[in-house]
Amino acid sequence: MLIKGYDICPEGYRGCEKEKWYFTTFYFTLYMSAFLGCFISLFFRNVNRKKFMQVIHYLYIIGSLFTIYYEPHVILFLFSQAFFGLAIGCSIVIVSFYIFEYSPKEHQNYYGFTIQTFFSLGLLISYVFGVIYERVDFTKATSSFWVLMVLQKLHMLTPLILSVISVLLLRYVFTMDTPLHLYKSQKYDKFEEIKKKISKKELDEKHEYHENEKHNDTNIILNDLTLIDIYNNKKLRRRCMIGSILCYLFCFSGCIIFFNNLFLYYDVFKTKKESATISMIFIFIYSLFTIITRRVSYHYNKNKLIIVGFIFQLISSFVMMICSFCNLPEVINKLIISISIILFISGFSLGFGHIIWTHIFHIFSREYKVVGAFCSYYAIFIGSFIMCTFLEFSNTNKHSYLFIIFIIFTIISIIFFKMIYIDSHEHNTKRDKTAESNDPVIISDTIEPANVKETEV
Repeated sequence: MLIKGYDICPEGYRGCEKEKWYFTTFYFTLYMSAFLGCFISLFFRNVNRKKFMQVIHYLYIIGSLFTIYYEPHVILFLFSQAFFGLAIGCSIVIVSFYIFEYSPKEHQNYYGFTIQTFFSLGLLISYVFGVIYERVDFTKATSSFWVLMVLQKLHMLTPLILSVISVLLLRYVFTMDTPLHLYKSQKYDKFEEIKKKISKKELDEKHEYHENEKHNDTNIILNDLTLIDIYNNKKLRRRCMIGSILCYLFCFSGCIIFFNNLFLYYDVFKTKKESATISMIFIFIYSLFTIITRRVSYHYNKNKLIIVGFIFQLISSFVMMICSFCNLPEVINKLIISISIILFISGFSLGFGHIIWTHIFHIFSREYKVVGAFCSYYAIFIGSFIMCTFLEFSNTNKHSYLFIIFIIFTIISIIFFKMIYIDSHEHNTKRDKTAESNDPVIISDTIEPANVKETEV
């Protein structure tokens, strides 16, 4: 509906070759801008976290403002995608660590499962608008035009509305920076005040923020190694490779088709109205699964949960591949495909929270987490671009090979996760416990003591 106004293809010929290249350009602008934003965040590790988040929301606002025009234009849309991408790339790192620094230790491991719920709600909003576009009966030409215009502008301005609310909250409600940066800037009164607000247990800043109590050397979380230092640290380089490969495999195992179009590669529901409504219902089910998964993650091993999720996705892809070769009755085909999608959604919800944050929390020690986050998140953006482009140019009439690809990468993901990732995590855990028993922390020689002067945006 939104892309129709660009007049890329002749009327009645949606999906022409020109449109595929336009969509690829949109994907490239969005994901490469997100990659750039993720990379930029490496050079602002010591910045005031609250102010950086305000800047991120300003980027969202600027991107939304580019969508306010009477007639749509591709160049303006690309500019909006670029600003959205920059904001997403910066926020996925900075917001993660803002929450990490605020959260009590017992909750720091579960951030990814919490943010997944809000991610699903964002998807649900877009699908709700999609249902409205397809199901509202526009009978009168004049009134239909204005109703559609209002709906479209409201849809495109949703990031602006949410960002304005966030900026106001950061300005008038969440007025303090994180405890870490208050401590770093020697604002000890405010540090004591915020410390009492965020946790029932007293925060031991000497143990939390000082790497070596004997020499009183301060190495604050996010006072991190530079990207260049990865080449001088073999262990860190290996962990970065593990995080990157894990995120690439997750993208290639089929999750991107879930975001793009649930019914693009299997002709189950014949009308757009029916497909839009069913898709919205599935996204709503996904939102419910994210809430359930968050509760389950507190009681079960998260490494086992993601493996179970991969198995669910594997079964789902296998069933849909079989259905693509069979000519089943319409009702049975709809039922099987619907159950398979729900199974895929449940498996995706078990693993995505782990991919967003938990694997970074597990693999990387606290002084390496920003570089680790970049090496993981950039893979999500690059992998998403590769898969979106691949799906754009794939043949929708011969889609069985897609599910075969998903099956192969899901099997590789299970093997990689079980044999390499879990082994690396257990090794790091044993090493950390040994280090804690002998010395509070062993600092790498490449890490310099933190500068206590606060850096401003």
